[in-house]
Amino acid sequence: MRSEPPLDDSALGRHLATTRAESFGPYFSDRVMRRVAAESRPRTGLAGAAGIWTVHPRLVSSLALAFVVVGLSWWIARPSVFVAPVGSPLAVELPDGSRVTLAPGSTLRQASFRFSGERRVSLSGEAFFEVARGDAEFSVSTQDATVTVTGTRFNVRSWTGAGGTEVALVEGSVLLRPAGAPADGPALAIAAPVALALEAGDIARVGPDGLVRHVDPGHTAEQAASWRDGSFAVSDRPLEAFLDELERRYDIRLEADPAVTRDRTVTYMNPGSPHVEEVLDAVSFALGLRYARTADGWTVVAADTSRHP
Repeated sequence: MRSEPPLDDSALGRHLATTRAESFGPYFSDRVMRRVAAESRPRTGLAGAAGIWTVHPRLVSSLALAFVVVGLSWWIARPSVFVAPVGSPLAVELPDGSRVTLAPGSTLRQASFRFSGERRVSLSGEAFFEVARGDAEFSVSTQDATVTVTGTRFNVRSWTGAGGTEVALVEGSVLLRPAGAPADGPALAIAAPVALALEAGDIARVGPDGLVRHVDPGHTAEQAASWRDGSFAVSDRPLEAFLDELERRYDIRLEADPAVTRDRTVTYMNPGSPHVEEVLDAVSFALGLRYARTADGWTVVAADTSRHP
């Protein structure tokens, strides 16, 4: 260690005088306040057992940027969900220009926000699709089926608990196959799921047994999609499922004893936009039932037990 030479008396006096002048000069109070403010300024750091761990500002900026990048990536890749409220349909336009009309109470999930490369959606409920033409396939997945197209117009019906998916093709062509079936064409084994290529006007169904069949419900593919205008085209639909549809369409509450709905089916055609009581009148008359008003809706009962005046 290098030592400083000793100061003589005159040098020591000058040193003390200079120190006192710097310490107690005319701006002493200003210097003190600036130093106090600097030492009181919050420091960027992490609290630990031994006090404050100072974090370098560049590290803080890097962490913030990483969070922004991760958040932006999630936002771009996130699925989009569209839900039609009970009592009202919902019109949706997808990023590729395709248009979807959701029936009341239906849910559509778009596989990714960008919707590029693969155009995939999943449906719970009923919807009418107007698919824009494009290089990538457009596929609709339901609980038990997959519909694959390139550009066409069709209706898909697949309510939870309804026991199958029904597709009515209005225009173009589609491939309908059970969920999990290979996408490269129909299976060869009779016991295996079968894929069907549908043409305009066809109506087909994937049943609970996993097989695809053409059906003739007694109405056209256009009529099957007429619910968009408030019309009805229903053939041999289970009464319980039909009452569920009335609840969703009209945003009402309907109750019926299981004994009333068991083994009963409904065939109902109405090209207009009927009031719910008009529908109940027609269905009750056809099936030998009655309906009565309740505090929050209606109840459907057998005609011989009804107390409806």
